[in-house]
Amino acid sequence: MSTDLSDVLSVLAHELRSPLSVLQGYIRLLQRKRDAADPESAMLTAMLTATSRLATLGRQSSDLAVWARRDEPGTTTDVAAFTHAIASHAPAGATLAPVPDDMTHRAFHVADVQALAQSIGALAELAMRETRQSAAAIAVRPDDDGALRVVIAVTPDAATLEAGGTLPATTEPVPFNRGGLGLSLCLASYVLATHEATATATSDLAHIDVRIGRGRARP
Repeated sequence: MSTDLSDVLSVLAHELRSPLSVLQGYIRLLQRKRDAADPESAMLTAMLTATSRLATLGRQSSDLAVWARRDEPGTTTDVAAFTHAIASHAPAGATLAPVPDDMTHRAFHVADVQALAQSIGALAELAMRETRQSAAAIAVRPDDDGALRVVIAVTPDAATLEAGGTLPATTEPVPFNRGGLGLSLCLASYVLATHEATATATSDLAHIDVRIGRGRARP
């Protein structure tokens, strides 16, 4: 009998936590004993950065385990609260385009608004990383069928998006298996699937289009 994936992730998170805490504690102790100009200070800082990345993987493993086994009815929110949550999870350099006035109080059902917003932030970070751009715009717009659509564009087309202009069509599925972002994209794939959302992109990942499933948004 195989172990459930969520249990594997929980064990992984638990097993990483203790040794990383020990390593980080000793590294910080060694740092305090050295001047900033000491050649070994940079080495210790790099070690602390590396262990922090592993600690992040542990936290993401725990979050993914919780999401994989969740079975909750969700809640109702509105576009204003959703965009506020996106702003809190957006990577540095990403800005929110103004929301149309007639959309601000539009209600829709979500399993978890913070998790959904965090997934949008992860996709924005993916677009910026893959295109090596330091800025991006995120816009929440109505979809053709009245549902929600979230569009991400990196510079130089961020200004086009903020102005309400037309961007290139996205025809390829977003690659949720890209490295360099920990497990954030894996978690995003689970969250978006729960929300019956699709995520497509241009081939260069400069534009990403997320459409939250029909039946979830309502005027």
